[in-house]
Amino acid sequence: MMHYTQKNAVFAVYLFTISLLAALLTGCAPSGGANAPRSETAFLLDTVVRVTYYDADDAAAVRESLDLCAAESKIFSRTDADSELFRLNAAGSMAVSGELLGVLRTALAFCAATDGRFDVTMGGVSALYGFSSDAPAVPDPGTLAAALSHVGWERVEIDGDTVTLGDPEAVIDLGAAAKGYIADRMKALLTERGVERAIIDLGGNVLCLGEKPDGSAYRVGVRYPEAGRSDAIATVAVRGSSVVTSGVYERSFVADGVAYHHILDPETGLPVRNGLRSVTVLGPESLRCDVLSTACFVLGLEEGMALIGAEEGYEALFITDDLALHPTAGFAAAMER
Repeated sequence: MMHYTQKNAVFAVYLFTISLLAALLTGCAPSGGANAPRSETAFLLDTVVRVTYYDADDAAAVRESLDLCAAESKIFSRTDADSELFRLNAAGSMAVSGELLGVLRTALAFCAATDGRFDVTMGGVSALYGFSSDAPAVPDPGTLAAALSHVGWERVEIDGDTVTLGDPEAVIDLGAAAKGYIADRMKALLTERGVERAIIDLGGNVLCLGEKPDGSAYRVGVRYPEAGRSDAIATVAVRGSSVVTSGVYERSFVADGVAYHHILDPETGLPVRNGLRSVTVLGPESLRCDVLSTACFVLGLEEGMALIGAEEGYEALFITDDLALHPTAGFAAAMER
């Protein structure tokens, strides 16, 4: 059974400590008025998942959305032996659910759009680093080269509802897409249950329903792209949209004085080093924001800008190594100064 906790309080500072992004809900009274924010949390997807809402009558729907998140996590985990994705990787070919198929199709489309610089079959390479383990390490060159030989999104075949890995040693990893999809599903459920305003935060994948009770936009902070910092380098006004960041500080470690982050180059197996620290994407669909944030990051500033420019309704903020901000026109218009 899942356990939930509830709070009626200002939570901006706490959110910043657990997220890449944070909803900055200014002006909320901690004493618990009619419009005071309430939140339900659960540890899922290897992170703290939080849904914040304003109407006490929405509590049951919010808990239901967290149950949905728990169920969806059983589809997309690369490491959980009970997950559908784990079974697909182990079997090499099998019929999959419509949910897994839909997310995989979206991810593969961006593999093609980036000419493979974003590649969903990097799971075997990423696993060598152990980014989420207690003892991450840089793999030796021979082991890394062997894993890279099994990378190749173009060898993934889809026939109806059957997915086949052209290379049986390939490992699909949907970490750049699953949280976004799950956030979208949670939003759909809350909307169906009549929830008009809420914030879904899946460890930094933020998706807002509606606007604040006073009619103003939510304020979502983009974190400084540096390890150990939790303050905001920029703030964006959001109504009914998602904000997702991919950055070098999300999962990283230092070995022999060199920093290694989890966004890896399919050509070399090493972290992408192209002058970017992070990319934040703002748009209506969290799944697409999720994939776009990683795809734009691997492309770099110039090509990433071109990719986001081709996505109607989506905007982005690129932050370079010198901490300079490079927003698209639409993102700049939504930024608070």
